[in-house]
Amino acid sequence: ELCGKDAWGAPVGPSAATTDSDSDGPAVLGALRRCLSGACGRAATLRLVRPLRAHRIALSIGMASLLAIDRILIFHFTSYEAFAKSLDVCWGFLLRGDGVDPAPVWLSEFGTGEIDVYWVHLTRYLRENQVDFAYWSLNGEKELGRNETYGILAPNSSAVQFPRRLRMLQSCIAQPA
Repeated sequence: ELCGKDAWGAPVGPSAATTDSDSDGPAVLGALRRCLSGACGRAATLRLVRPLRAHRIALSIGMASLLAIDRILIFHFTSYEAFAKSLDVCWGFLLRGDGVDPAPVWLSEFGTGEIDVYWVHLTRYLRENQVDFAYWSLNGEKELGRNETYGILAPNSSAVQFPRRLRMLQSCIAQPA
């Protein structure tokens, strides 16, 4: 035993880590806590752990902020041209036959719960490139009593729940010549 026993009399050190739990993560953390407690005392261990927890929370808040900023920059300030280019690289080249024989493309089961920049760019791309599609979801109910936020129809299926979204989709359907 490297550290002996902790303040509560439990064994600490490498051998104690294997008896803590079936998974290695909690066992190692438990052994570390016990080792610090045995070497430094319970009060000193708590003085060491509390600031780490505070930093962990600050780090989590910082990461969440970075993700939020990233989402804002990508979805709210991205130009249509950059959006269209990214789709062209993925599959849009098939529509025009850039380097390959042209092929039909079917965009299946896409949808949105809100009209945002992504939605506006996507419907514009569908319209300009005459892409066939299947929207998710027409129905207004996920299951009995739960509304489908992507649904075009209202939960009773007899009225349109989101008329603007429907009009934007209709604008993507090529009209016969």
